[in-house]
Amino acid sequence: MRNLYKRAVISIASTTILHASIFYTLNESKQPQIVTPKAVEIALFDMPKVEKREENKPKTEEKFIVKEKPIQKPKPLAKEKILPKPITKEESSEPKTAVEQKQPSQAQEKPSAEPIKIAKNDSASMIQEPKDEQKAISKVAPNEIENYLFRVREKIEENLRYPLLAKRLKLEGESIVVFEILDDGSVRESSIRIKNSSGHRSLDEKATETILGVSPFEAPPNGKMAIILPVVFKLNR
Repeated sequence: MRNLYKRAVISIASTTILHASIFYTLNESKQPQIVTPKAVEIALFDMPKVEKREENKPKTEEKFIVKEKPIQKPKPLAKEKILPKPITKEESSEPKTAVEQKQPSQAQEKPSAEPIKIAKNDSASMIQEPKDEQKAISKVAPNEIENYLFRVREKIEENLRYPLLAKRLKLEGESIVVFEILDDGSVRESSIRIKNSSGHRSLDEKATETILGVSPFEAPPNGKMAIILPVVFKLNR
């Protein structure tokens, strides 16, 4: 009797569960499924765009063309010569090329009361005081002076860095700096000044700070001398 009772209870429970599951399945299939789209995060980086590589197509490289801004020659003042080729600080992703020294295309003028004129291929000009120093100048070979100016420019160029704030604001300009190198190669701090401003204080200050920071230089071949040096800050587009 008890076995019959247990079997009846089990049979009723199984039937109830079976019907409930069938009802739940039918009801669930009628309801539409809701799909929530996944959020997509996009990170922005200050870097050049790279084209997506596709199958069966050669990889293309994006080339950056740097347009050189023509440099105008500043008007010469009395007893000062500024030569056209300046120090240029450019921000570029390509490796820095070695600076080659060019031979002068014009002969040095004979000593006179006017300042010494350096060949146009140089990037810095020298102001030499007249009087007794003119006699000593004639004993110094033109190439020796030009090589010295080249080494001064090269040392400054290697240590010149673009100001971060000016780079972010995309500031450009040319600072023409005047400074005096003493007999021992040190720079007289009181002599350094901006002859022509770039129009941006941060660029002018970086030019003067770099010159003071890399001194002393080699001793000048003919004693102390004053130098006019154009420093160009330019960003590659």
